[in-house]
This record gives sequence, structure tokens and C-alpha cells, in this order.
Amino acid sequence: MNTVLALLPLLMGAYLVVALVVTIVQIWTRYQHPVRLALQAVGAASLMGVIGLAGLLPDALWWVSWAFTLAILLGIAFSARRLLVGTPPSEPSPREAKLLDPPPRSSAVIEVLFWLALVVVALIAG
Repeated sequence: MNTVLALLPLLMGAYLVVALVVTIVQIWTRYQHPVRLALQAVGAASLMGVIGLAGLLPDALWWVSWAFTLAILLGIAFSARRLLVGTPPSEPSPREAKLLDPPPRSSAVIEVLFWLALVVVALIAG
């Protein structure tokens, strides 16, 4: 049991990093509604905030957070350009059709509230 508890921060960090990488890949590869794209960017920033606040990355890997930030920003620019220049698929699959629809308002509210909670925790923590 103690071994599992000792590995819990590492497992949680690995899970958060994998979730962040999946989000970045979706930003780069999927044709999405602009609001959904913005929500994914806020979600990725929130994940980076959790990783930073929890101190899950060792000091030697300081550059990883900057690489994630650059990947998110370039992915948003690439996706926004694809939205402006390209045309969405004419016959999208059900999954693609869901991504092309705007997200529900509750999803946006929850994402923004989570982000604000992270900002408050960061300010309180110093």
C-alpha cells in the first residue's frame, strides 16, 4: 500500500501529461468549432496550471512547460488558419460532426470556473 501511495504523484503526473498531450494533438489535427477550440486551449492551460502548482515536473525539465505552451499556441494558430482558409468536411463522421457543433454552454462555464479556481489557488499559494 505504501508503494502505491509513494507512486501516486508520479502516476497522477503521468496521467495529466498524457491528457495534455492528447488535447494538444486534438487541437492540431481536428477540424473544430472555434468556441470548442478556445475551450480546449483553456483546458490545456488549466492542465498546465495543475502540473505547475503540484510541482509534478522536476526542475531539470523546466523547458517542457514552455514546449507545451508553444505547442498549444502554434496549434491554435494552425487550427484558426485552417478554419479561415479551409472548408469543413462535406460528409463528416458523427464524431467530426460533434466537433463542428458549438459546445454546450455548461461546458464553457465549467471550464472557465475551473480555470478561475486555479488562478485563485495560485494567488493564495503565492
